[in-house]
Amino acid sequence: MLAPTSAAEPTEPTVNPTPKQIDSFVPNPLPSPSPSPSPAPLTHRDEDESSPAFRFTPLPHSAVKLSSDKHAHALFAKWGMSDNMTIRKYAFDQHFASYAVGAFLRDLFDQAGAAGEFQVIGPRDTWCATGRVTGAEYAPVRGTKTDTDMLKKLYDYGILRPNGAIAKCLDTMHPSGLLLSDLLRLCLFDETSDEYATYTASERDEMLFRVFRHVVGGGRLCQYEDEVGEYVGVARKVYRELVSVTKNTSTTPPTLSIPTLCYTVTSLETSLAPLFPMRHPQNFCYVTVDPARRVVTVWYHASSGYY
Repeated sequence: MLAPTSAAEPTEPTVNPTPKQIDSFVPNPLPSPSPSPSPAPLTHRDEDESSPAFRFTPLPHSAVKLSSDKHAHALFAKWGMSDNMTIRKYAFDQHFASYAVGAFLRDLFDQAGAAGEFQVIGPRDTWCATGRVTGAEYAPVRGTKTDTDMLKKLYDYGILRPNGAIAKCLDTMHPSGLLLSDLLRLCLFDETSDEYATYTASERDEMLFRVFRHVVGGGRLCQYEDEVGEYVGVARKVYRELVSVTKNTSTTPPTLSIPTLCYTVTSLETSLAPLFPMRHPQNFCYVTVDPARRVVTVWYHASSGYY
């Protein structure tokens, strides 16, 4: 569900002299010089060019519960993510239809960028303006998990000890520059490892798994944890920011479901800085939409280098 488009070579990006804390949590991601391969193409506003543009209103910082969570802030700083990350929420004014996601994303990033509500990380890890946004490349992400039970497999396969300690291994350097020094990181990032087979492709596409993977991967300079508890706790908090859960009391027993629609945005057509400074597993942008409440959440992180 993407709308592939090769972005023109950007003019010199507009750089903020002082990196601006644009979100209620932390800043945002980076642009990528070379266009990323697109998933299954869907064009931006081509499906419904005649419909009026969506209008987005930034919600107050208090709408993001993590903005006041000092412990989560401290951990994101320890993991090297806080200065390059942002979580923002916006209200929108029209009925959301999944066939018009391209138009929705274009309007969202165009308006948020013009208002200074959304910026991207540039080549020197500085926050830069996107300029006009005329298209988005994106793909749908599964969002079906209502608990963290899927992470129990990490214990079953010996990646985690019964006390939550992460099993160590010889250091392996991932092609992206990430240092993989334990079985958990091998499981999450190294496709050639035996541990990688712990999860299927569909499990890896779950929003919860993606959040957990990004939290464990960390940012530019990351101090890793020896036990999994902090990772699971923060991943759970981020996941709750991104998705809504509803209870169906008409069933016996009552069942939980997630009405939120999740997308990964891999590229934007911008007049200035691109979405990411380079392609990297830890450079990401997710957009989740709650159609009933008409609220959209953006979670972005990026860096121009990882050590």
